[in-house]
Amino acid sequence: MPTAVDELTALISATPQIKDVHFWAQLPGEWVESGSTRIRVLADQVVPAVRERLAA
Repeated sequence: MPTAVDELTALISATPQIKDVHFWAQLPGEWVESGSTRIRVLADQVVPAVRERLAA
């Protein structure tokens, strides 16, 4: 997770014209639960951490 936060924060900071970030929820051939877990981690951990860093 720290890498995702670092990379997203750097990307958004370096390109202020980016207004939205989208994620693939489900990869081809992947179980639904695996994709659901990914989205939960993004929503519960990654996005709040990115927002916190960008606000600082």
